[in-house]
Amino acid sequence: MNVLVFFDNLPPDAEGGAGVKAKFIIEQLIKNKCTPLVYSSLYDRELYSGLAVNSSFSLLRQRKHFRNYVLRLFFECASGVWIIGRLLFSEKKKIDVAFLSVPSFFTVWIIALFLRFKGVPYVIDLRDLYPWLLYKHFNLHSVVERLADPMLSAYLLNARKVFVPTREMQETLKTKYQIDAQLVFNGFQSDFLKIRPNKFKKPTVICHGGYGAFFDTKLFVCQIKNFHKNGWRVIVVGHGQNFDSLVEQVGHFVVIRGSMPMNKLAKIIARCHVGLSFRTSDAYSQMSFPLRVWDYIGLGVYVMISPKNSCSAAVSNAGLGTDDLESFDFGRVPTVKDKHIPEGLFCTREAQAQEIVSSTCARSY
Repeated sequence: MNVLVFFDNLPPDAEGGAGVKAKFIIEQLIKNKCTPLVYSSLYDRELYSGLAVNSSFSLLRQRKHFRNYVLRLFFECASGVWIIGRLLFSEKKKIDVAFLSVPSFFTVWIIALFLRFKGVPYVIDLRDLYPWLLYKHFNLHSVVERLADPMLSAYLLNARKVFVPTREMQETLKTKYQIDAQLVFNGFQSDFLKIRPNKFKKPTVICHGGYGAFFDTKLFVCQIKNFHKNGWRVIVVGHGQNFDSLVEQVGHFVVIRGSMPMNKLAKIIARCHVGLSFRTSDAYSQMSFPLRVWDYIGLGVYVMISPKNSCSAAVSNAGLGTDDLESFDFGRVPTVKDKHIPEGLFCTREAQAQEIVSSTCARSY
């Protein structure tokens, strides 16, 4: 079976959920004896030398300021047109089904229209409700109502299957679009359970990942100052539009590292005592279950999480962390029982990828 696969970006260049998931989806497709026809905006040619990857525009991922969202719109549309051109004039293999990961929103919308015209079934991996919530964040309600929302509902309603990573997204799609989406958590890498080095002697807190528009910088700075005052070592690892400004505010008393390969970063995280995940208190964040939280769970690190939602409640109820930041005792080093992860949160990325691939490649199509 030939499977068209689209991801915004692929590892090791990936800086978010797309690339993390892409690796496992592609591996599972190959294990299931499928032929993935991969299209992406950015990837490492040497790493994927044994796999045919068609790359469009690396500028697709500009996200720094509002003016760059306009550029992003242009390049997402251009990328979609470029991919259609490749499918029409260069792709010789017949496509049996397509797996399309969102974002990129407009790229996938264009590809989905083309696939509908060609009669090719497709499934959608909806990682967030961009641009609906994104535009709402910038108070562009008219754009959402007149353009983005109808476009989103159009290609979701015509998808054979829609996958979502959180219960809130699943409930929103059911209420807003009458779509029965399949819930598949992102999970953690299975090999994380084997990484259990000795903890740092000095109490250590870490935050890693993206520091973008929905990262609560104000809360983060306040909390790590509290950790620092109470004798904790603070490690900050990552990337994103707010990372440099964050470094300027706290760089004089924390350990700063840029983006790192996950295999190296995981060994550092596992030695820490507390992991932080602070997002802004808005509708977008209420629907999230951040990847960094899954990393902490798999690596046996206590989680401090905000805002309060089903994600924070699940973590708190399982004894794996807390969303009650005001009650946190900086004078006590919290611990997590090794490998004591309840069934509802015991989700490996390999198993989740297999579930997605099995549904995608089901012969009922």
